[in-house]
Amino acid sequence: MLCFAFPVDISNPPPGRRNAEEAFTKTRFRRWKKAHGTYGAITKHVNSQCHKMSIMSWNDYNRNKATKISVEQILNDSYRKKVNENRHYVKTVGEIILLTATQNIVPRGHREGDDVSNPGNVKKILQFAAKHDPVIAIRIKNGPKNEKYTPSSIQNEMIKILSHMVLDEIVESVQRPRFFTIQADETKDVRKTEQLSVVIRCFAEESKTIQECFLTFIPMEALNAESISKAILGKLEQMGLDYKGCLVGMGFDGASVMSGKLGCVQKLIKDKSPMAYYLHCYAHRPNLVLINTTKVVRQADDFFSLLEQLYIFISNSIVHENFVKLQKEMHPGEKIRELQSLSEPRWWARATSCKNVLIRFESIIRLMRQVSSIDKGARATTARGLFAQMNYNFLQLLHFFTDILSTVNKISEQLQDLRLDLAKACQLISTLQQELECRRNVDMIN
Repeated sequence: MLCFAFPVDISNPPPGRRNAEEAFTKTRFRRWKKAHGTYGAITKHVNSQCHKMSIMSWNDYNRNKATKISVEQILNDSYRKKVNENRHYVKTVGEIILLTATQNIVPRGHREGDDVSNPGNVKKILQFAAKHDPVIAIRIKNGPKNEKYTPSSIQNEMIKILSHMVLDEIVESVQRPRFFTIQADETKDVRKTEQLSVVIRCFAEESKTIQECFLTFIPMEALNAESISKAILGKLEQMGLDYKGCLVGMGFDGASVMSGKLGCVQKLIKDKSPMAYYLHCYAHRPNLVLINTTKVVRQADDFFSLLEQLYIFISNSIVHENFVKLQKEMHPGEKIRELQSLSEPRWWARATSCKNVLIRFESIIRLMRQVSSIDKGARATTARGLFAQMNYNFLQLLHFFTDILSTVNKISEQLQDLRLDLAKACQLISTLQQELECRRNVDMIN
């Protein structure tokens, strides 16, 4: 088959084709204008937020590529910054809670809302810290509620964590020298709940001294020997302390349930810890001797009863105010002396009370005369009765007991020293006994 080619003039296309090209050109122009015009689609896309963010991301990518920083590293740096901020905030909250605990400050308030002027000590200190720390300020102002770590449940959990950390340090310090001793005594909290306080003593290798650490309070349902011994040994076992081979001493008071020889706490513990020897507190022994002595000698018993009644009378708000005014008037520039409530286990209070009454005896006499003459009724009658008994015999006993109790109190304070050992305690008791016998012999000679 043969093919013939005819010459075509491209510069002068036929009319139909020319009209088609013109129509196509006009259509293309309209589409271009519609896309790139002021209100065109491309113009709208260029001005859109997603396009701008894409351009910024592209520029960041080129910049990071030039500095050889990967996207993974950027994400890691952002994550690391967030983690550091969270740790800084949680650490600050923990330190504030620790501060309130060590300073015996109540951490929470009665109401802790944002509209309360005093939301509690923890939140108040946290607000103060936010003034000097931008990370804390941003978290408090803009952070979600579940990331502020200020609710009472979280504060209690932090306190428990801190207490476990302290106990772990105590256990570690006890396990290094291996051998340790315990002290226990019964006490009541503000809700009148019976509880057992346990203290542990050991040799600190760092300071080369005897270290004494409070261990815990154990709530008690019963205070018999079996319950107390189980509570003490159970707590030691719970903390991982080997009481069977490392407990070498026990220090309790003289109560029969603690110190008896049959079926008492020290006997039950000794059955399971053969190396644990019971030692009655040497600081309590002089007090017990003085208690029994004053109960036998009638003059001494009457003297301290009168001293207690004198403390009760002067503790009255109106009488005490006049007593302070008289001290400032009669002894200007000197320290205000206060009478102490008498307590059988704490004879230092009796020594302090005797000393203060002797030093301010003239002020007390003048106070009694003033109340007897100015006041009337029960207060005046009580003042006359006390004033009548503050005679020469009372003053003589006051001098005597001030001298004796000051000597005993000095020995008692030394017996409570943490650095005291058994040999020195025996020596102090022997010295006190010799001094009292020497004074008695001198008085008998005179």
